[in-house]
Amino acid sequence: MKIKHLDVGILSLLTALVSLATPAHAYVYSSEAQYATWSNGSGFTIRNNVWGNSNPSQWMNVNNINSYNFYSNQTGGGVKSFASETCNPGEVSLSSMTQMDAYFSIAVPNDASGLWYAYMYIIQTQSDKDEIMLFERFYPGAPNGAFGTVIYSNVTFGGSTWAQIWRSPDSSSSHHAYFCLRSGQRTSGYDNLLDVMNWFKSKGLLNSSNIEGISFGVEITSTLGWQTFYVNAYTATWKTASGGQHI
Repeated sequence: MKIKHLDVGILSLLTALVSLATPAHAYVYSSEAQYATWSNGSGFTIRNNVWGNSNPSQWMNVNNINSYNFYSNQTGGGVKSFASETCNPGEVSLSSMTQMDAYFSIAVPNDASGLWYAYMYIIQTQSDKDEIMLFERFYPGAPNGAFGTVIYSNVTFGGSTWAQIWRSPDSSSSHHAYFCLRSGQRTSGYDNLLDVMNWFKSKGLLNSSNIEGISFGVEITSTLGWQTFYVNAYTATWKTASGGQHI
């Protein structure tokens, strides 16, 4: 009876150890590869894209094309990654676009000194001639001049009011980059991206009117140890009279 009792105890211990080693959540895809990508064939691709740190330092965990997270551990200055979901319309002209919009819902780490991240959209035109960045949720606060020059304040487009529109100090005649900071940060919401691009076109700020890429994700600089950046829900559509893509 003592031996049987001991066997039961060992079995219970082994069961507990196996349980601890088993992931709490089963993802359809998970990778720590620096440039890991995953797609379901919809035309949208989720990317790890850790260009600022060659060491394994960030996991990409995918539930499905609309829900995923990035588990990251970054230190030091400079952006380490833009973990994102992207689609490439293929240089579709802005004038032919009938719809380009998206909805997101995210969950962020508790803000603390030393943490540095920014959730944003990035819209690029043909050959990266223009880059429009829409900041939705970021920490720490406004960049205090780090983004270049403020060219507009308190303007409304895309369904939102933007406190500041910055022109990047890296902007040149062949590449324009703009940073749009919301008047109020948020962790979920709808964006009319077609209206955004039409606003920039109406102000004569674009080098090109052909849409090359649309991304939503999080730029990560510093994390204070391992932190998880969630995209709990993301849906997006771009459409012309002849076709388009959506998730």
